[in-house]
Amino acid sequence: MLKKILVPGIFVLLVLILVGLKWFLEENKSDGGGMSKNQNVPLVEGILASRSTIQQSILLTGTLMPDERTDVYPEISGRVLNLYFKEGQVVQKGDILLKIQDADLQAQMRKIKAQLKQARAQEVRLHKLLTIQGVSKEEYETVTYQIEGLEADSLLVKSQLDKTVVLAPYSGSIGLREISPGAMVSPNTRLLTLQKNYPLKLDFTVPEKYAGQVQVGKSIHFSTQTDTTIRQARILATDGRMEENTRSLKVRGVCEQCPPSLLPGSFAKVQLDATESLPSFWVPTIAIVPVLKGQKLLVRKAGKVNEVRVQTGLRKEGRIQILDGLHEGDTVLISGILSLKPGMPVDVTLTNF
Repeated sequence: MLKKILVPGIFVLLVLILVGLKWFLEENKSDGGGMSKNQNVPLVEGILASRSTIQQSILLTGTLMPDERTDVYPEISGRVLNLYFKEGQVVQKGDILLKIQDADLQAQMRKIKAQLKQARAQEVRLHKLLTIQGVSKEEYETVTYQIEGLEADSLLVKSQLDKTVVLAPYSGSIGLREISPGAMVSPNTRLLTLQKNYPLKLDFTVPEKYAGQVQVGKSIHFSTQTDTTIRQARILATDGRMEENTRSLKVRGVCEQCPPSLLPGSFAKVQLDATESLPSFWVPTIAIVPVLKGQKLLVRKAGKVNEVRVQTGLRKEGRIQILDGLHEGDTVLISGILSLKPGMPVDVTLTNF
């Protein structure tokens, strides 16, 4: 009876052992990407080094600026008679903003007009007398000179009277006023700030090495701290010279479709798209191994691992530029590099990058 029970049990146990062994071998086979056909040689992924030109984005900082901004000052001294604006008000070009008292100038103008009327009447009488030689030519010319002087005085006072009225130099919005009615002002007194916010300008600087990527009319993109929407602008002009202290080029862009929510003075993150002038080597950032005073890559030469010191450049979306140290056709190892040592034999499966 015991024999009848043991034989089937042993048979089942053997079947389970065989199934488990088969599963173990299959699992090792599927997970055996780290070994080549030669079980003593590791199998890793690699890429062939080749030069390529890619589009890169240069991130810069800038400031939003109004299209126009003017601190308005009076041209003459006097007492403020009336204000014709409110803070934050939108005004049109030529609108009256402020009136300065002009009573003394009006009095001067009336006096000059009276003197001019008298001189002109005298000039008519002397001209009649001159025709019959009743007066000398010198007497007549004295009166004509007097008339010319009074006319010049009249123009001067009229110019002063015009300056008692402060007009808006362009259409825009008024900021905070600096004075009140009745205040005494002079040409050094700031009255208000007038600003035209649209279109908005965008000022930023570009390092010298990227100055060649700046072209008038070229599109740029930006966002702000308060508005993360990526908006488009175009380059309007450059300063035309490099700043000596920073070795950078000042650039001005313009955003013609900016919403009112964007305010001048805001900090802006600027993105300038640039293309390399010459093709470069690019490898995955995971292939870079930091070492003392530099960086290195592992490459396969003659079937063995070799390490090469490299000089890196820009980074972009998981890849890094290699400026020096690689050659066309080198096989760069990109997986299992922490377990590899120089001189080890290695097999490589090439992958696209």
